[in-house]
Amino acid sequence: MSLNISDVKKLCRLSKIDIDDDSLDDVHKSISNILDLIDCTLNVECNTEDALHVDTNVTQHFREDVAVDGASYNELFCNLADNDRKKSMKTGYYHVPKVIDVG
Repeated sequence: MSLNISDVKKLCRLSKIDIDDDSLDDVHKSISNILDLIDCTLNVECNTEDALHVDTNVTQHFREDVAVDGASYNELFCNLADNDRKKSMKTGYYHVPKVIDVG
């Protein structure tokens, strides 16, 4: 697969990665190498019986599902700041800031 510099710039913009012009050539080479490797793996012939062999004599051993006592609220929330700890202890949930991505 052929990839040019404008494609790399577009990929960086879409993935929200800020790449400066100095390292753009290195990124272009790396991505091109990865795509070349993928092309090589697509051309590997794997139509032999050995590749499709599935061992049907395998059994799965199940274990009994046992409930165990978890950590207490004090242990779970001990690393939070005081205000966050009080709010979390009161509700029983971790409180995280709302993030809105507009771009």
